Amino acid sequence: MEGLQYLAACFVVVAILTVLASWLERRKEEGIEQGPQVAKVYLNGIEIGCVPVAQHKIMLADARRRPSLYVRQAINTGLVALNLLARILRYMTAIWLMMFLVATLAFPQALGEWLQGVMAGLAQANAAELGRGLQVWVLCSFLFAALALLIEFVMVAGPNWYGRRNVFEEEVSFQLRRELEAPAHGKVHVLYWPVDTQGESLAQDAQA
Repeated sequence: MEGLQYLAACFVVVAILTVLASWLERRKEEGIEQGPQVAKVYLNGIEIGCVPVAQHKIMLADARRRPSLYVRQAINTGLVALNLLARILRYMTAIWLMMFLVATLAFPQALGEWLQGVMAGLAQANAAELGRGLQVWVLCSFLFAALALLIEFVMVAGPNWYGRRNVFEEEVSFQLRRELEAPAHGKVHVLYWPVDTQGESLAQDAQA
């Protein structure tokens, strides 16, 4: 039962992060436009062309209307939750092994006395107390490991570290590469640029 609770907590965290990322992406897409704009497309940091903003938004809307993409996104969310749970379990093991190693090398006598006390307490405890103690121990270990994972995410990691994919963005990226005849794979990034005196020719090139 505890494992199911931890797994549910991972699902909730991943769902919140996914919804927040989607909301921020939509806010960026639906930002207030000042004058006409053109969507410049970059592949691996190199501009490969541009398309009208309206065409790009149509691609985004079409992707969000496809039920199969929602199924794929839900599957990916589940895999990310399982990956997070596996990482937390690995952190739990690593934290206790590190603590045991440090205590063995630095405080062997204190560790021996503590182990004797633990063994004496286990011998005197009944089944309910023993189960409750193990439950508290596992829960505390899980929280410490989750905190370590959060520190990792804030300091060095990102959503892609844990296998997160935005299938809607991938579908639009595929359509943009096909539209602009860019067969190479990589990270596609789209920026909206205001149309200036040269923007008219850019927009015409995108429609050609």
